Amino acid sequence: MAFKTVKLFSAALLISTIFGLSACGGNIDESERWNEAQLYKEAKGAMKRGEFTRAVKRLETLEARYPFGDYSIQGQLDLMYSYQRAGIPDDAISSAKRFLRLNPTHPRTDYAYYVQGVAEFERHKSLLAKWFPRDRSKYDQKVMEKSYEAFYQLTVRNPNSPYAADARQRMIFLKNKLAEACMGSVDWYVRREAFLASAQRAQQCLQRYDGAVATEQALETMNANYEKLGMTELMQVTTPSPASELAQQ
Repeated sequence: MAFKTVKLFSAALLISTIFGLSACGGNIDESERWNEAQLYKEAKGAMKRGEFTRAVKRLETLEARYPFGDYSIQGQLDLMYSYQRAGIPDDAISSAKRFLRLNPTHPRTDYAYYVQGVAEFERHKSLLAKWFPRDRSKYDQKVMEKSYEAFYQLTVRNPNSPYAADARQRMIFLKNKLAEACMGSVDWYVRREAFLASAQRAQQCLQRYDGAVATEQALETMNANYEKLGMTELMQVTTPSPASELAQQ
């Protein structure tokens, strides 16, 4: 009797194992059997359909399996774009930086700089910012400066790039917003009657963002503060020379 019980148990175990293996086999990702060309084709198809999360998955697989394949370079460019469109700006930025580090002389570096700049540009647009609009001059300045720098590198290194015109327009926008933030701190010091700090900050705004709309009153504010402090020797009649590349655009 015990022998029959063991046989029945063994048979049941075998049947359940077979069914289990069949079930697992049905869940195998079909992309496991795809070659490089098939993976890239599927990724491009997903991009055209706007399915960027799926495109990311295919392109990551492509990069992992064929790091030096025929679609390696284009795959990397498509991946950074898909990251950005899928709402994963950090990965888009990391991917763009990696491409630039590994391919510093490649003719498509302009595209990498552009994607990096756009990803940084949109990075500060958090969910809270969308639902609770705030003064844009209070956005994270470091994030905006990184975006500006990426666009700046694009326009300097590839002035004839098809992305250069848009990059320059974004730089104008960013420069004005950075100037707003800078002048906001000038006003903050004035309200607290910290006139020396306000004057010094106004001078920094002029140096970094000369020509931006928000800095039109910077020179006047700086001189007024120095006059209140009796430091008339520091007053200026012209805008100080730009102290950084950020002010040269």
